Amino acid sequence: MSKAFTLITAVLMTMAALTWLASALLVPHVDGGLTRWFVVAAFAIMAVIYWRLYFKRKSADTPGTE
Repeated sequence: MSKAFTLITAVLMTMAALTWLASALLVPHVDGGLTRWFVVAAFAIMAVIYWRLYFKRKSADTPGTE
């Protein structure tokens, strides 16, 4: 995975988590509402993982850190 792919994936996962969070907060409670919170948590966890990967690779590419 390249650094650009990791950045794009991190941004998309963050946007997905925020969209699902807004959906969970704004849409009235329906059956299966707990499932939405699991989806929010899953996207948030994936976003954190990809952001960590991106910043780890970015700092590894910086001169003088070898």
